[in-house]
Amino acid sequence: AGQSLFVLARDVQTFKDQFDDEVQQILKDNGFSGFVYGPRETTQDGCSYIAPGTLAVAESPFDLEEDCVKEYKIDDGKCGEVCLSSYIAGFAEQFGGVTKGDCA
Repeated sequence: AGQSLFVLARDVQTFKDQFDDEVQQILKDNGFSGFVYGPRETTQDGCSYIAPGTLAVAESPFDLEEDCVKEYKIDDGKCGEVCLSSYIAGFAEQFGGVTKGDCA
């Protein structure tokens, strides 16, 4: 079975300029190469990052107070609850094993 590895960079341009060649070689040396296991660059378009140490409120297209779907999951005899946006609640139910409702 193959393995996955994510290389994350806060400043993409600095990463490309200063570290990409070295990281690419490390990946290749450790078997992360070829079509299946090789590196794939992901788009960073539209992403905005906040400088470390800066306190900010992330913008969201959802009104989190209004758009709350209560989900729960019982695991090892314990019930946990979470409030998810309606956008992802269906995915969480399908792939995350949660159920609409609460622990009550």
